[in-house]
Amino acid sequence: GEKVSDVQGIVNCKSDCEFMLFSAKLSQDSEVNVKLQTDEKGRNILLETNDAGKLLNVLDSSDRIIGGKLKIEALQKKGEADYLADFELKSFSVARVKLFNELSKIKAFSWVEEELIKNGKVYFETGRGKMRMMERNVELTNFAASGNLVGITSKGNIDLNAHNLDLEGVLVPAYKINSLLGLKNIPFVGKILTGGEGEGLFSVSYKM
Repeated sequence: GEKVSDVQGIVNCKSDCEFMLFSAKLSQDSEVNVKLQTDEKGRNILLETNDAGKLLNVLDSSDRIIGGKLKIEALQKKGEADYLADFELKSFSVARVKLFNELSKIKAFSWVEEELIKNGKVYFETGRGKMRMMERNVELTNFAASGNLVGITSKGNIDLNAHNLDLEGVLVPAYKINSLLGLKNIPFVGKILTGGEGEGLFSVSYKM
């Protein structure tokens, strides 16, 4: 992973951590900020960074996410070990993923191949999801992301120790749905992307 600099923090920890503020520089133009506080519900964590890719590199979790503004709001309920979290990721790219190389061979997704050849990555405008965070494992319960070329839903498990993914979901060529439904400037998540009870228009299921 990469190194951080300009680390600053305030910590109130006796028998247990009740309050913490933490900030650090990931690079000259990127930083991460973390706030932890305890209330009657349990322990709340707010994490924000303007470069999710850099943060994942620092944590030695992934080198496939490039850029991205990330916000995670997590709650550890009293008496429980796991954290339940909502997260949002904006303006990020994904590179070196075999799934997209395979996807580009399908005619409906031919634009993905052009993007990979041109930039070596696939861009997403926004992504939102929910997850359960354990000590070295993440259970992704609901995730949807959309870009100018492709939309994706995903759920499954991420083993942080083994860097192993066990995910499944649906891929949709974004430009086709947007042009058909007249929603070009609206991120299509939820019912449009997943098709409600079905899998959506022009969708391709995947497992990795």
